[in-house]
Amino acid sequence: MTWYSEIPARRTRQILGDAWLVLWSALWIWMALRLYDLVMNLAAPGLAVADSATDMSGRFASAGEALAGGPLERRLDPRADHLRFFTAHTLRELLSGAGFEQVSVIAVDGPPLLRRSLIARAR
Repeated sequence: MTWYSEIPARRTRQILGDAWLVLWSALWIWMALRLYDLVMNLAAPGLAVADSATDMSGRFASAGEALAGGPLERRLDPRADHLRFFTAHTLRELLSGAGFEQVSVIAVDGPPLLRRSLIARAR
């Protein structure tokens, strides 16, 4: 059994048809790879946001666990990561809600409205 016809004109058409099929398949494979790369580049910011959201969810969960019972000084580690999400106002409300009567919170270390550190005093 032969792969191609013995008639020269038909054999030429068969070889050209096979070559065209190989080129057509290679073109679509190349297009699929390019589309995959494009989609992965477009997905990168979304994946980064998803990772950040997962990380933030864990931090809020640890903040909730830290505030879930017992005296405040045992529940709230002043060096914990979740404290970076507090503003002066929310930290003041947290301490007032925990039963402290005299609460003073000031923002330091940075330009106004962008202070990086909070100093809290509560009695």
